[in-house]
Amino acid sequence: MTKNRGLLIEEQINPKDYRFGLVTGLSTEVLNPSRNWSNWIPLYEPQSRTGWDSQSCVTFSALNCLEMLYFRQFGIERNFSDRFTAVASETTTRGNYLSKVAETIRTVGLVDEQDYPFSDDIKDFWEFHKKPLPDELFIKADKFLDQFKVGWEWAGASQATIRAALQFSPLSVTVEVGNSVNNKGYYVNHDIIQYGHAIALYAITDDHYKCYDHYTNKFKNYDILYNFGAVMRWSLENKKPMKNPLNLLNNTLVQCVEGKGEIGLYLDDKIIVDDLAKILATWIIRNNGAISRVKAITLDNWNKYDKTNLKGEMIRES
Repeated sequence: MTKNRGLLIEEQINPKDYRFGLVTGLSTEVLNPSRNWSNWIPLYEPQSRTGWDSQSCVTFSALNCLEMLYFRQFGIERNFSDRFTAVASETTTRGNYLSKVAETIRTVGLVDEQDYPFSDDIKDFWEFHKKPLPDELFIKADKFLDQFKVGWEWAGASQATIRAALQFSPLSVTVEVGNSVNNKGYYVNHDIIQYGHAIALYAITDDHYKCYDHYTNKFKNYDILYNFGAVMRWSLENKKPMKNPLNLLNNTLVQCVEGKGEIGLYLDDKIIVDDLAKILATWIIRNNGAISRVKAITLDNWNKYDKTNLKGEMIRES
């Protein structure tokens, strides 16, 4: 019996799907000429809990790739909700298809982990995949698509194609479940190949591929001759200037840790800068006395926000 962590195999590729190096509508801007995405590896998030599995490896692989891509392009670590995407893409007890998850992300959008978390109090597959999803989540996902355009395409599994595709994004790849390794400790295919898992491929060397397996939180090396079942490349396009690139919550006290060390209050896509005593008093009052929402940011991120004073007058920074 094939070991499977939630991968359904595409019986046939839709001829309308984009293909890397052939028919594509994705950006050809090289984002990472080194082809190594290790500087942007996301937080570890397991797809299973003790005694049960969400069967959502396709979603976890896809979002790991997109979180790395987002971090690289916009300089911000973002954690998307795996649970939302897994449910929205109609993942079953047998799993899901790469293309179905990808199309759901492209057409429905994404929400943050805090909006629909995989919390420890979820006790089984059915609670994880509870339907229907709240309407407000789809509203938030739609707002994500107002800001970003998500793209995906199939890529070939040859060394040359993978090496080329890694310049544009980390890659979702399908692999076997098992521990067959060669004398270098690199994973190799079984004699009878049966794919059952999706992970993220984030780098390539002369003799092996580097992959991140969210299931076990392990960085795995696959021999350069390893045959991946499917390979998918991703793209993210920012359609308009980001008004709140750090996803700050309203009434957050913000301090710039560089330059003049300015302090302001974030509210409705702007940072309010004024007399410090007044800013602190306003912050405390708007949080009902709770001193909790604080954020230290870099000068570069500080400069991404419009500034006003407490009267709402725009401040032009020199």
